[in-house]
Amino acid sequence: MALIAAANSYKGRLVVVVDDDVDPSNLADVMWAVTTRCEPSEQIDIVRNAWSSALDPRIPAEHKAAGITSHSKAIIEAVRPFGWKDKYPPTSALTQDEAREIEKKWGDVIKGAVKQTEPVAGGKLEKKRRAETGHLRRSISLRLAALGIHKIDLNQ
Repeated sequence: MALIAAANSYKGRLVVVVDDDVDPSNLADVMWAVTTRCEPSEQIDIVRNAWSSALDPRIPAEHKAAGITSHSKAIIEAVRPFGWKDKYPPTSALTQDEAREIEKKWGDVIKGAVKQTEPVAGGKLEKKRRAETGHLRRSISLRLAALGIHKIDLNQ
């Protein structure tokens, strides 16, 4: 499958193969798969003298003049190891719907934009609320980071 992808993107230098649970159109998802599922010594291949185009800016002018329009490609297999695919740990990241629900419910706390509960700045209730909110925000942020979520973007 990777060779078919490499052939169809003849000017591309990088081909990343992912499992069906990874959205190939989302760079963050693809990079997550590369960093969690790829063993570089086993799952990165270099194809030399691959088909390219004279329009490729990386090919030197003297090579183009001589009719040489090939380059190399890196094929990265960012997939669960086939031999133990069924035993591979399940994905623990939140789905987009779960992330949106957390953002909807806790977004103001996470972003630190909780409405003030006391009209007088510096009052006892405000200080207590700030301390509780800060603790809650850190707890949520640490939990999300443990799940691999460092930023929630509702525009995706």
